[in-house]
Amino acid sequence: MSVLRFDNVSKQYPGGHVALADVSFEVKAGEMLFVTGHSGAGKSTLLKLIHLSERPSRGAVLFGERNLMKVRGRRVALHRRDVGVVFQDHRLLTDRSVYENNAMPRPATSIRPCPPRSWPCSHRCPSAAPACWSPATTSAWSSA
Repeated sequence: MSVLRFDNVSKQYPGGHVALADVSFEVKAGEMLFVTGHSGAGKSTLLKLIHLSERPSRGAVLFGERNLMKVRGRRVALHRRDVGVVFQDHRLLTDRSVYENNAMPRPATSIRPCPPRSWPCSHRCPSAAPACWSPATTSAWSSA
């Protein structure tokens, strides 16, 4: 079963700029995906389509069995509870770890943050785990 699938997805912005053209891929449960590319390649657009910050011009984005083109209104917020996003401007709190920054919204939604199973618990996670690093030690933060 697919966790995420793009079927011939295209995104064209007003003015004619094409951010994505006929993109198709599938991510299965347990797989890890890296999105890389040059500036303007469409990486952020792809993530915005998954987060429902943008809608595709053509094609279908499926998250699990959910066709995201059919998600409207209140269901957008419900979908976003299943999608974790750290934006490029990453307004992270420097006195918290990456995990703690990402877990902060969870109490507002009454969803308990759950660290990966390999961590004993959130306050004792191994320092080698990237989620335990402070934002200042990540490459994105230090290059900003």
